[in-house]
Amino acid sequence: MSILYIGVDVGNTNSRMFGFTDDGEVIVEQRMQTLCEDSWVRLLEKLSERYEVRLAYEVGPHYEWMQGLFERYCSQVVLVNPAEFGVISKSQKKTDRRDAQKLAEGVRRGDLPEVFAPPKQSRADRRLVSFVHWLSRRQGSAKTRLRGLLLTYRLRCPVKDISSAKARKWFEEVGKKRMDEQGWCVAQMLLAELALIEQQRAELDKEVEKRLDHYGRAAEVLHSVPGFGPLTVLALVSMIVDIHRFESAKQLSAYFGACGKVYQSGKTLRLGSVTKRGNKTVRWLLSQALCGLHRADPRARKRYLRLKRRKHTGVARSAQVNWLVGLVYYLLKTERQYRRKTA
Repeated sequence: MSILYIGVDVGNTNSRMFGFTDDGEVIVEQRMQTLCEDSWVRLLEKLSERYEVRLAYEVGPHYEWMQGLFERYCSQVVLVNPAEFGVISKSQKKTDRRDAQKLAEGVRRGDLPEVFAPPKQSRADRRLVSFVHWLSRRQGSAKTRLRGLLLTYRLRCPVKDISSAKARKWFEEVGKKRMDEQGWCVAQMLLAELALIEQQRAELDKEVEKRLDHYGRAAEVLHSVPGFGPLTVLALVSMIVDIHRFESAKQLSAYFGACGKVYQSGKTLRLGSVTKRGNKTVRWLLSQALCGLHRADPRARKRYLRLKRRKHTGVARSAQVNWLVGLVYYLLKTERQYRRKTA
């Protein structure tokens, strides 16, 4: 059975497919409706009966459902990094057809900037982590807006948690009397929004705990790190999937975008800030986890304070996050739980 190399330039409305064989014969060159799954299935079924299909396409908003579809009919599916591929395939003439053709040629050569495609459940867990993080940001935004509303009426809630039962009681006793009708109406809406978010967050937290059971020993090891809550653990294990994918802690740090930029040419060497090319939610969760780690482990806190004496606070914190990623790599690689040490 001969091999068919296919490149797919995926668009939101229409996608362009280009495929040729080892002999250079163009077998497929057509436009597809992106969301019409039946059309994809009919074409791929027909092609897979005659050829061994090897296909490449770029990561995008449709990758979630397309990955499973392509894997059913293709012997090889290459998920391409669009940023790196854009640099490689830069041309004065850019069309959907040319992009699809270059993807197909890259599959044949085997030099495309490939991206790891995680299992279906890991992709779902990543979406769960992202949504919970977004919900937390929305909760913080609502609290900030509510505090700002109080300041317009020269009020300050004495309760630290402005969405707690004590704070709601204070709103009823004090806030309602001091606010006008419009201000009280907005305050009620914000309090209702916070109550809904807390209810949704409680449901999602249960789902996060349930999903952690499927990661077994890896989740158990990371739970031993002070400051690592269920959401942080799920974010790490769903992003890493398999720690053996990474040859060193530096690779894992680069994957999360927690390492610094390096530019070296001849005698020139420039070191820059962190790359931030990885998942920003994971970096934020790791940064927040440092607070709990520093409180629980004096040795970790001492290391951070030593960095702060020599560097800016932001630089020291970024360096500590990078160190924490290395610690995660070591714990997962050796399957050892974190041990607290005295100062």
